[in-house]
Amino acid sequence: MDRDYKREYVEEDIERISELTKIGVFSFIKSAGSSFVATSIAKYLADLRKKPVAFLELKHDASNESLLYEALGMGQRFASREFISFYSEIKNRKYIKTKKNIDSGINWAMRTPIDRELGIWLTAVEEARLLHNIYGDWVVCDLGSQYYQESMDEMDIIIGVIDPMPSNLLSSKNHLRKLQHAELGGRHLCWVINKYNNGVNSKLLKRFLKMKNPVIIPLIPEEWFYVAQYRCRIPFDQDEIKKQTIASIEELVNHHILFT
Repeated sequence: MDRDYKREYVEEDIERISELTKIGVFSFIKSAGSSFVATSIAKYLADLRKKPVAFLELKHDASNESLLYEALGMGQRFASREFISFYSEIKNRKYIKTKKNIDSGINWAMRTPIDRELGIWLTAVEEARLLHNIYGDWVVCDLGSQYYQESMDEMDIIIGVIDPMPSNLLSSKNHLRKLQHAELGGRHLCWVINKYNNGVNSKLLKRFLKMKNPVIIPLIPEEWFYVAQYRCRIPFDQDEIKKQTIASIEELVNHHILFT
């Protein structure tokens, strides 16, 4: 699809401080929104311009699903420059510490159409190598919806994204309880209820989840995500989406990431 992309940022390098913070964002069901929350956090952190930010896609979902690479229009964003496949680089044991896919202030490491075509996935050891060598001090990881203990163990902060639809809550109950009772080894755990709306029975939801002070993100009209994709934008950069979510993302970053 020949989408138009208008560059809105001048890319500049930010010097590394080498205080690595690994932020894992996990959905309890595929539709809950880990990619939306993770990309929003990455963009908010990048806009602070305090440390370099990397975004890693570490999903273990089905290989025939749509790619975040395509949703964000990376083909258009990198039309005049190379987009490095960190998956392939790691598979081929290449040195990656100086390699970057910088756009919108973020170093992107995600699965590409070629990776999908070749069936390239990373083992737990390869994921760890990517995670610890990627250029970035804040490393935001989209962990998808498949519970993968090795990925969880690598994170400093874990953000669990919940869809409050009762059928989705019930189908993800086992993963939810597993993470609630997990030995996190000092890692910080934060909960996000995404897609919150007037149809949610807050009393029943609180009784089921048994958690204190989750971050609430409102239900966004689906049409604005369509607009963002047609414009090759990170959803958080779409004005209509940002206006409704900025307070929640600020709370998430300022209370659970910057002061952890």
